[in-house]
Amino acid sequence: MKTDLHHCYVLHSRPYRETSLLLDILSSQFGCLRLVAKGVKRPRNYKSVLLQPGIRLMLAWSQRGSLGTLTEVEDTGKRFSLHGNKVISCFYMNELLIRMLHADEPHQEIFEIYQQALNDLEKGIDEQKILRIFEKNLLQELGYGLVLDHETATGEQIDSEKEYFYVMDRGPCLENLQTNQSIKISGRALTALRLNQEWNGEIARETKLLLRMVLKSHAGDKPFGSRELYRAYLQNVKGS
Repeated sequence: MKTDLHHCYVLHSRPYRETSLLLDILSSQFGCLRLVAKGVKRPRNYKSVLLQPGIRLMLAWSQRGSLGTLTEVEDTGKRFSLHGNKVISCFYMNELLIRMLHADEPHQEIFEIYQQALNDLEKGIDEQKILRIFEKNLLQELGYGLVLDHETATGEQIDSEKEYFYVMDRGPCLENLQTNQSIKISGRALTALRLNQEWNGEIARETKLLLRMVLKSHAGDKPFGSRELYRAYLQNVKGS
């Protein structure tokens, strides 16, 4: 199968043999897939400069089986200017997509969600809020959407003044069901996450714990490399 040029992002790259790269790609038409970029590490090959995260590219490839071969690369001129911990946030989103998306399943909505998150990071919006909204939207598009608007036992609308227990595969409950797959969270945090509004340190902490619990069941227990990078980044900032 041969594809025409279309919009893509490189999520991850690593050396492959002596002169090539193995790429994880997010495609606007084909979802997540893996390609070999042959010979791009040779001297004077400009493609290796382009094949980096945070750059919107036009790519084409041929494919037989699960591994494709990159055939064309065009620069769209769109590079998201990310620095410091915002780069690490980008790496985290990339890791999450690689883990959560099945190969060769088209996800146009997820491509747009990812692109919007990169745009918001570039604008300087709070990266913790961006990541929580990205995680929430990703789960929604994959069919694992969070219940954020009502209490599951009574059906009553979430009250910002009340405390809840969010139970996996069920949602917010007023009663503590004493399960190890639940977390205490305020109605204010649930509402903020649903509406993408009213963000502060406590809401950031609560929603982070909620999304981490939910994603663990879908993305697995393997540690994220980007989290280790973030810890190292914080240590460098404190030490400087």
